[in-house]
Parts: sequence; C-alpha cells; structure tokens
Amino acid sequence: MILLRKLQVIIYKSISVIYTKFIWPMLPNLNKPGEFNGVRIGWLNQRFGSQFFPFEIACKPNFKRTNIELLRNNVESGDIVTIIGGGRGITSVVAARMA
Repeated sequence: MILLRKLQVIIYKSISVIYTKFIWPMLPNLNKPGEFNGVRIGWLNQRFGSQFFPFEIACKPNFKRTNIELLRNNVESGDIVTIIGGGRGITSVVAARMA
C-alpha cells in the first residue's frame, strides 16, 4: 500500500513538472483575474486549459475560510486588527474591509 502511494506521488509530480515546464508555456494566456474567498488578487498568468489541471489555481472560493469567517463574525468598524504572516494578503484585505 505504501509503495502504491509513493508511486502515485511520483506520477503526480512528474505530470506536474511536464505540464508546467513544457505544455503550460505554449498555451494561450487568458489574462483572468484571480479571486480568493471574495478578494480579487489581480491578473494571473492563467493559461487555456488550466482549469483541468490542479497545478495552477486561480480561484479559491474557500481560501482560509475559517480565518475569514472569524474576521467577518468578530471584527467591527473601528477595531484594530493585526495580521501576522500576511502571505498573499487575503485576510488583511478582509480585515481592512471589516474594521
């Protein structure tokens, strides 16, 4: 069972590398805006057919869902919110909208 799982991981990573290094650069660019949990993150370099491959994610409707729900339920206008480890800034944008 462990050997089968390792083989699956190797196959998945191999397909990912082949897609991102050789196939993806040749596909037409769609220039679509990305959106993570209702926050537009700007124009992504998304290519035609990307929606069929999990290697490139342009839209994550539930990105950090728990964090965002906590902010939306607990932050009120005028509150001061500190976000530690900003990353993409999605939770920061939601906190700024709420405060």
